[in-house]
Amino acid sequence: MAEPPSSDDPEAAERPARKRPAPFSTDLVGSAKAARFRGVVGSPEPLRELEARLIEERAGADQARTLELRRAAHAEWRDRSLLKWGAAATASVGVCCLVLSLVGVAPQDRVGASLTLAGLVGGLVGYVIGAAGK
Repeated sequence: MAEPPSSDDPEAAERPARKRPAPFSTDLVGSAKAARFRGVVGSPEPLRELEARLIEERAGADQARTLELRRAAHAEWRDRSLLKWGAAATASVGVCCLVLSLVGVAPQDRVGASLTLAGLVGGLVGYVIGAAGK
């Protein structure tokens, strides 16, 4: 289905005529029957190897998931234990400072105990405000 060259174009006689592209067909059955489509359906590896590979991948994924859960549990345990020990230490220091502030001791000891107690209370308030903001 070549187009004839136009008579007013001198270079048209030298150029080869353009061919129109064939219309695209989505008829796969017809293409397969006409031997224009040759496809291989199936896995390139044998079934036993495929099953073995999938079992290994599942085992690896399960192991990675278990490891991640253990790490998360350890991190949670570490954070809770640090919080408990920190709270116990802060409470004991706070009680000592409160006793020193109330009992009749030297004035410079009272000032130091009061400043330490104020720092502990400020830190506690900051922790509570920060925890509430999360």
